[in-house]
Amino acid sequence: MPENIFKRLLRKINQRRKSCDDRVDFVQELPIEISLIILSKLDDASLFNAARVSRGWCEACKSSTKLRRRIRQRQLHIKQMEINEMIAHSMQVQDRFYRSYQFTYPLVGYSY
Repeated sequence: MPENIFKRLLRKINQRRKSCDDRVDFVQELPIEISLIILSKLDDASLFNAARVSRGWCEACKSSTKLRRRIRQRQLHIKQMEINEMIAHSMQVQDRFYRSYQFTYPLVGYSY
């Protein structure tokens, strides 16, 4: 039974398409409820990327509180990863600086 509904939806989409290419924007073509079901099946990274596809997709993702919360969590996760990478990089630079300074110049006040 659900297969028949899906086939009918695809047929309806194909009838409404104006161009000849194979791409279908399901968010615009399907009812918002069905689009949200499809979007809710995506993992967090894919959902975050889907929200960045177009304004229509972003608005569809924002219309659901669960999807909006998942996207926000992904944004925070990405920001935290960027901060951690910057900290790690700065620690590597600092470590290289101290190592080069330590081996290049003698310590002041140190008797050999």
